[in-house]
Parts: sequence; structure tokens; C-alpha cells
Amino acid sequence: MSQLSGERGGAGELAPSETRAETLFLTRVVCGFGGLFLFTLGVASVIAARYEYGLLGANWGYLSAFVGLGLLFVHSVRDTDPEVRRVYGLAGVLFLLLAVGVGVYPAKPDGAAAPVAGQLLLPWGALFGFVSLLFLVPFARNETAEPYRSWAHFVLLGTGGLLCAGAVLCGLVNPAGLVAATMILGLLGVAFLCGYFSVADTSEDFPYWAATGLGVLGMATVVYAVGRTIAPTVLFDSVAALKKPNQQYDIWKVSGYLAMGLLGLSGLLALRSKTLPGYLRYGLPLVGFGLATVMFAPLLLAVMNSLAGTKTTVLSTAPTPFLVPGGVVLTLLGLSFAAVGVGVTSDAPLVVLTRRELAAFFYSPIVYIVLFGSAVAAGLGHRMFLQYVMRNTLPEPVLVFHPGLGILAGIIVLFVVPALTMRALSEERRTGTLEVLLTAPVNEWAILLSKFAATLFVYMLTWLPQAVFLIVLYVIGKPYDVRPLLSYYLAVFAAGCAFIAMGLFFSGLTRNQVVAAVLTFAGMVGLFMVRFVVQRDDTFQGLSPEAAQGLAAFLQRFAFLQTWETALDGQLELPAVVVSLSMAVFWLVLTAKLLEARKWS
Repeated sequence: MSQLSGERGGAGELAPSETRAETLFLTRVVCGFGGLFLFTLGVASVIAARYEYGLLGANWGYLSAFVGLGLLFVHSVRDTDPEVRRVYGLAGVLFLLLAVGVGVYPAKPDGAAAPVAGQLLLPWGALFGFVSLLFLVPFARNETAEPYRSWAHFVLLGTGGLLCAGAVLCGLVNPAGLVAATMILGLLGVAFLCGYFSVADTSEDFPYWAATGLGVLGMATVVYAVGRTIAPTVLFDSVAALKKPNQQYDIWKVSGYLAMGLLGLSGLLALRSKTLPGYLRYGLPLVGFGLATVMFAPLLLAVMNSLAGTKTTVLSTAPTPFLVPGGVVLTLLGLSFAAVGVGVTSDAPLVVLTRRELAAFFYSPIVYIVLFGSAVAAGLGHRMFLQYVMRNTLPEPVLVFHPGLGILAGIIVLFVVPALTMRALSEERRTGTLEVLLTAPVNEWAILLSKFAATLFVYMLTWLPQAVFLIVLYVIGKPYDVRPLLSYYLAVFAAGCAFIAMGLFFSGLTRNQVVAAVLTFAGMVGLFMVRFVVQRDDTFQGLSPEAAQGLAAFLQRFAFLQTWETALDGQLELPAVVVSLSMAVFWLVLTAKLLEARKWS
């Protein structure tokens, strides 16, 4: 039939097998052989530079190796030929074995007298583990024959579970000394488990209970971290924590303790939910009841001491600080475990829609372009920081001198956020799927918060390369004070909430993605320029000194760049963080009203 149509001048049909063969040929040549060549060249250049030989040099060697790995990953995803995918599966297993061997191999640190086991876990053990994940996930997704498929699932699940459990164990054993290992092991474990859940059928019993176990581990970790942080301090300070220096009760502190206690009791409301997983339905009330007990204990003890005329405390010795960095790290890991567990097991509309948005992100090339650009910018900023450190002796906090965390990060965010938010609602309106969502049995807030949560997750993911660079620097370089870094990322998170909420509003105003991106970019440029406008001497000419000072202090709350730099200096401005979160709520409310108006229009 195709030959006949070709003889009459029509367009002859091309067989799908021929199109497939041509596509695979290009993929194998460019990604397969090209990636293998670049990877081999990069590794050879790094080894040669180690012994002071030529080739590309160490820096270009690392870049060539990483680009080669990226091309090989694309080939492993696109090429489903049985022999090809099993080669990549074998490569993933070999890299995993190499990661385990390097991670436990005893190496001698600089200046140490004896080798130490696990010295090479960061960066090489973690790096090889990540490379193994890149090859194991496509193999597990493309493989259809047993027992290869089952073994691939078992390797992903077992490795992820062991890494997550090992991260929690490191945090419990030495919360202050193993911060980097705890973070890297936990993040890598979550990545392996996410890879497993992406290829397994989560409606079956075993994957479902595996996700439930991860959620339980996350909730238990959060309970321990929060309890270990709050309970000893509250129980030791007791009544003194509620008093002013003149021994009068501080109404604000008493109100804060009561509010925290009532917040804990509100966890009992989870018992009424029918969509939350079982461990959350019963875990949240337990956590809330424990929090309420701890927060109400000083008040009850104050009443008992007042009636009995005594001055007793629950604890007699001062507890050691736990919140920074151990408590923060364990809490973040526990929340990430619980979030993955809930995301896999829950059928709540918000969770289902969030999964839909995340899938849309990672099936689109824009997120990979943004992540690649963020990684390149983070690498350039980190290289500039290392060169500056080698030329100068810097006092603590040293991260305040990091160019990649200051104005360079602010400029990058100006482009990242519009790229992530421009299609959130405008694309839904253009394709007509927004009307389908608005007429579905879900409210506007579930739609809006799902897009907000998914975009915020990708936004924070763009900061991960910078965090990995800093963790590696902490391990293989001179340890520095990590507390400013934790404050910095909290400020980055709060500012990101405001940016993304604003971007969602502008995306809901128009069907054109470019217009939405331009409006978001203009709004962020305005916030970016506040810092420089306030610092000008002629900005508040004509105002009284008191009015000028008050207006400058008010505008500085919106200068996110100044808040980031102050956090790096070790002083987190909580009012500025509250302003950013308030801006996020403001823009979300406006967007919800916009969706509600479109629903009834």
C-alpha cells in the first residue's frame, strides 16, 4: 500500500521499525559511544593529572567525565535493547559495589597517624553510589524478564533502606560530628527508594508496606529530634523559662507555651481523617500529645510550686545543645522520609495532585535545563570561593565570603523561578485542562497547593548542587561553622515560598507562558533592587530622620538578598522570614480567589 501511494506521488508511509532503528542509531552513536569516550577521556585525564602528566587536566577531566556519564544515562533510558540495558544494569551493580568498597575502605586522613574506616565515603563513595543509581533505575524500568527485574527492585529497595537506616543511626550516635555523613547517606537513601517506588507497582502489598515503613521511620525520627531538642531544655528551665529578668511572668512566653501546647493537642484531629495513612492517623496524635505534655509541664510545675511554696525542676542538670546541627539534620531527614512515605501511600487529593505535578515537571525538559544551569553556576561560584580561600585567611563565618551564596545566587534565582512557574497555570489554561481540574471533585486550594508544593520542591532541588559542594568542602577541607549555612537555607526556603506564590499568581493571569515569566521576573527584580535602593543616601530625601529610618527598616524586610547575606553572617532575621512567608500566603490567597472566579465564570 505504501509503495502504491509512493508511485502516485503521495507521501509514502515509513514503517515504525525503521524510524525506531534510525533513532536508536543516533542515540547509540551520540550518547552511547560519545558518552563512553568522554567518560574514559575524563577519567584518564584525572588520573594523569594526579601524576602530573598532560591530557586535559583535572578540572576539564572531571567535566568530561560528568558529561560522559550524562550521555550514558540518556542512552540507558532510551535504548531498551535487552543486551544494552543489561550491560547498564551490570554497570550499576559494579558502581554500587565500588561505592561500598570505597566507603568502608580505611584511608589515612591528612595529619593522622592511622587509617580511618569510611574516610573516603565523601565524596567518592557517595559519588559512585549516585552513578550506580543512574544506571539501576533505567534498567529496573526497562527490564521485563525475571529474575533480573526482581533483583533490580531488591537492590534499589535494600540499598535505599540500609542507607536511610544508616543515616538515622549516624545522627543518633554522633549528631554533632557526623553531620555531612548523615545528610549524604539520608539523601542518597531517599533517592534509591524513590527510584524503587518509581518502577514498582505501589498498589501491591510489598511496595505499599515498604513506603509505610519509610513513613514510620520518618515520623519516629522527627519525634526523636523534636523531643530531644525541646523536652530537656523546657523541663530544665521550667518556671525560669517563663519569667523576665525581674522574675515577673512574661505574658508573651506564657502565651507562646500555651499556643504550642494547643498546637500539639490539635494533632488529635488527625484521628478524624479518612485519607491519611494509618501511621499518620495515629502517629500525629501521639506526637501532638507528647508536645502538649512537654509544653504544659512548666505551667503545671509553676502552679504546683506556687501552691506548695517550693522551687523544684523536673531535670537537675543542664542539657547539652542538640538543635544545631544534629536536631535540624535529623528533623529534615525525618520529614523527607515521611513526605516520600505519604506521597506513595496516601490517596488524598492534595497528595495525588502533587504527584501529578512532579511527574509533569520531570517529564518536561525544562527542569533538567534548570538543574543543569544551577549546577554549572554552583560549580563556578564554588570554584571562585576556593580560589579566594587559598589566597586569604578568612575568619568565621567563612561562608559570608562565598560569591555563589550572595549576589550571584540572587541573580540565578531571578531566572530559575520564572522558568519553573510560568507554565503552572497558563499551560493548563491554554490546553483546557484547567477547566477539567476545576470541575473535578477537588477544591481550588488542593489544585493550588499541589502546584505550589511541587514547584517549591524543584526550587529547593536547584540548591542541592551548592549544598553538596559545601558538604564535600566540610569533609575534605577545613571544617567550618555550619550554623550560618542552616540559617541561610531557611531564609532561602522562606524567600522561595514568596517567589513561587507570586509566580503562580502571574501564571494564572494569562494563557501565555512568556508573559507570565516576564511578569514574575519583573516582580522579583523589584524585590532584588530593594537592597540597593535602601542603601542609597538620596532615596529618602525630604523625609524626617525618624520617618526615613522607619521606612528603610520596613523596606529591608522585603530585601531577600540582604536577608540571605545576614543569615550567612550568623544572624537570621526572623521578621524578614515572617514577611516572606506572609507574602507567600498573600499571593496564594489571591491566586485561589482567581481560580474561584474562573470556576464560576
